[in-house]
Amino acid sequence: MKTQRLSNQNTTPSALRKAEQKEQNQEAGHKAQEQVNHIAQQLRELQTKKAVQAKQALEDLLERSIEWRELRFHRVVKDGNDYVDIIDRVSGEVIKTIPEPDFVRLANNFKQHPGLTLDITS
Repeated sequence: MKTQRLSNQNTTPSALRKAEQKEQNQEAGHKAQEQVNHIAQQLRELQTKKAVQAKQALEDLLERSIEWRELRFHRVVKDGNDYVDIIDRVSGEVIKTIPEPDFVRLANNFKQHPGLTLDITS
């Protein structure tokens, strides 16, 4: 557009090239800005998604920690062997039964490694 106006005014070829170059630079600048805006939007979305995932992981961790406070352990003898029942304190449901030697080994590991987490769901 600007180039057409300049050519109508009988400008030199050098001025015409400069005007065309300026237009190209402006277009390239606009395209680059659009790309930057698009990438920034994607980054914001990714950060939001990661924040939601981190929040959910933290909530899950806190929920599991609370579950640990709701457990009790009961020693039982079955078929002449000693076992330990892991019981949900709220419902009274036996979550898992493990042989006493394994439980003693686990208990000793917990004493040696404070903060260790045990998954008893499997």
